Amino acid sequence: MTPTESIEHAIDACPDCGATLAGSSVQRTREVIDLPITPVRVVEHRIITRTCPACKRRCTPTVDLEGVVLGQQRLTVNVLTLITTLREVGRLPAATIQWLLGTVYQLPLSTGGITAVLHQVAQRAAPEVAAIRDRIRTSPVVHADETGWREDGKNGYVWGLSTATERYLVRGGRGRGMLDDALGPYLPDWSAPEQKPRPSPVMMMAPISSSSPSSSKATCISSTS
Repeated sequence: MTPTESIEHAIDACPDCGATLAGSSVQRTREVIDLPITPVRVVEHRIITRTCPACKRRCTPTVDLEGVVLGQQRLTVNVLTLITTLREVGRLPAATIQWLLGTVYQLPLSTGGITAVLHQVAQRAAPEVAAIRDRIRTSPVVHADETGWREDGKNGYVWGLSTATERYLVRGGRGRGMLDDALGPYLPDWSAPEQKPRPSPVMMMAPISSSSPSSSKATCISSTS
């Protein structure tokens, strides 16, 4: 790994005669990797009003925090991203995320607040999710696979639909209906293809190897493009 900090260790004087040592060459190096435990950073934005001494007009700035927070949300986009990643990629329950944030970052959040964050992120991501699905629908080749996935105490399956640049994962049953819902009118009907022409046929290849991105055990929906 590339060092982010260097500390030099050297002797200034000769241990035998006490003379000041000259020259410098690195004899050896030792790398130490640390992960800083940094407490939460709370920034208070104070909007100051000032008065013009000439015309007496009171002037208050407009603060634009777009890209830092969403709307009137207190949590930054970085915090929302971390919570969503822990849940959707790490598959951690809300209570464990609450413990991690409180113990490591000293950020006290309720499990209800964490759940609200996940709902908000899902809502904001809905247009992009739909765009990913639509791009997969129009691809000439789609790889499809499913794997068993138990969630909230209920058995089910996660379907992975992927192209060279996109990945769409959805949870539900194991039947053909899952593909019908995901690929919509673009899914070919093998039983009677000559009777039901589709505007953009899609070749389904299933199953695929477990090393494929589409077989990842996750219920998130993402793009790799």
